Amino acid sequence: MRARTSPPKRCSASARRDADLRKPHLLDSGAHPELTFTATGVRRDAEGWEVTGELRLRGTSCPLTLAVEADGTRVRATGTLDRAPLGVKAPRAMIGRYVAIAVEAELEPPS
Repeated sequence: MRARTSPPKRCSASARRDADLRKPHLLDSGAHPELTFTATGVRRDAEGWEVTGELRLRGTSCPLTLAVEADGTRVRATGTLDRAPLGVKAPRAMIGRYVAIAVEAELEPPS
């Protein structure tokens, strides 16, 4: 499985903070307009699925494990991202080293 998207335009309740997140020292979405997740393993557990893979952002990549729950065609994946290997730099007062992420998707059959 491979998922590709643009860095989110809105990450918080603050438009100013969201604009800062897109700057070169953070997400650098101008130079790197896309992020990808490529799964390398999937296993079923008691709560759903665990998907391991590689997140590529800012021209570099790091491992990422996601807990995935499915309800019909809706899927929710959650995990914790270590921003240090990706080169995302920010004062600790602004954002911690480890960032909680959540992705929700609606699956559609291929056309």
